[in-house]
Amino acid sequence: MLAAVAALFLMQVVNIDAKVEPLKVAPSSQTAVSALVDVHDDAVEFHPEECGVEVLKSPPWLKVASEEAVFEPASPGVVRVLVPATVTADASGKAELRLRVKVYYCNNFEGWCRADKVDVKVPVEVVAPSVAKVVTRPPVWTLILAAAFLVATFALFSLPRYVRFLCCVGFIVFGLIGAFQHREHIKAYGIAKQLCVSCIGLERTYILHGSPQITDETRDFVASLRNFYEIVVFSAEWCTNCPYAKAVVKNIVNASDGKLTMRIVDVEKDEEEAKKWPIEREGRVALPAVAVRTKEGVEVIFGAQNIEKRLVDLLRRLEGKRR
Repeated sequence: MLAAVAALFLMQVVNIDAKVEPLKVAPSSQTAVSALVDVHDDAVEFHPEECGVEVLKSPPWLKVASEEAVFEPASPGVVRVLVPATVTADASGKAELRLRVKVYYCNNFEGWCRADKVDVKVPVEVVAPSVAKVVTRPPVWTLILAAAFLVATFALFSLPRYVRFLCCVGFIVFGLIGAFQHREHIKAYGIAKQLCVSCIGLERTYILHGSPQITDETRDFVASLRNFYEIVVFSAEWCTNCPYAKAVVKNIVNASDGKLTMRIVDVEKDEEEAKKWPIEREGRVALPAVAVRTKEGVEVIFGAQNIEKRLVDLLRRLEGKRR
């Protein structure tokens, strides 16, 4: 019996480690710390509600929101940890961020659960903010081929008729290919003027699916609002997390008993309207973005992670300002 217990205990002793990505940040920006925690057991199931992050050391210009950490499965036995952070305007140089990550997981086949902690060190470097420049070039090779076929069709009359016919067909085909590619270049340029928040580190590249439901606490709070607020959601057709953000905001607005109104702005179809709002990061529009208009100005939330909590916290703060 004792041998069986000892064997079970040894089976639960797992070497846990973490891999982190060096963080490059710009002053006055938002970012997220990313780490992969591996418990070296493919049969376990993680319980994010029991996990947490503790800040051991942080540079004074990096404000880490450890209470908003997100835990998402990355692969069997591995969980990705995302911790939002804000960089102040006086940030400079290089520093080190130290976090203690607690993960809670269970092996349902063997019938045990455990909590482990691992310390991670994140190199942080402050870099100058840059504005990405996107240059779209016409599809030169298709234009050259189309021009060659055109010349062969109408200039080289010595060619047999069927050869000139094929050249004419080639001109049409490569002309259509060139037109299609040029359209795709224009579309890519339009998208490049915006910026998915995953590209700047505010959210990593994963998609939020499903039909989100807000909590009863959120419903009670928004139903008790004393003031009226306009919420504007900025999105685009290509934005993967925008539908999720819009669904959460819609649920909150519907529960507000008319105190909240919602408007959706497509940044591609209504570019002029989007320019009126402070929704840029690194020189480009960052999506999804949720803006709340107040008498004092505009407050903006970027990204779909924890959008319900962050929007409610913002409304609580605004309600406190107006007392």
